[in-house]
Amino acid sequence: MKYIFLSLSLLILFSCKSPEEKQPVTSDTGTVTLRNGESPETVESDNGPCYGSFAHNVYIWLKQPDNEEDREAFLASLYKFLDASEYVVSSHVGAPALSDRDVVDDSFTFSIVLTFKNKEEQDLYQVEPVHVQFVEESSHLWNKVVVYDSENLR
Repeated sequence: MKYIFLSLSLLILFSCKSPEEKQPVTSDTGTVTLRNGESPETVESDNGPCYGSFAHNVYIWLKQPDNEEDREAFLASLYKFLDASEYVVSSHVGAPALSDRDVVDDSFTFSIVLTFKNKEEQDLYQVEPVHVQFVEESSHLWNKVVVYDSENLR
């Protein structure tokens, strides 16, 4: 089952796009730069590039997954954090895509795939005040979190 999550996470990673407010900028010379002015490492896919060489895949199980107030509070806190993060390069926030296939685990409430320029910036994100605040605000809403981190092989 662990390998299924990893495979699905990699599939999501290679189809992610940067949020509009964090879209990279292409200059007249065709050079891509990130919002912090640096050049990204990219992976091309059919859906466009995915920026960053480090992927942080998070699966969240809310205590009350059918409680709309809990879901809204979680997402509001998450989006506030993602919009303010200095280190997140791109993000994908999703819910299970229900499937009849036996190999699909759709028991989680939310999936979050974040990319970072590199492992060092992901390490900084872990102690970033907006990330710490998100965990403090939202941790009472979940009963399980599973994380898979990976570095790009290309």
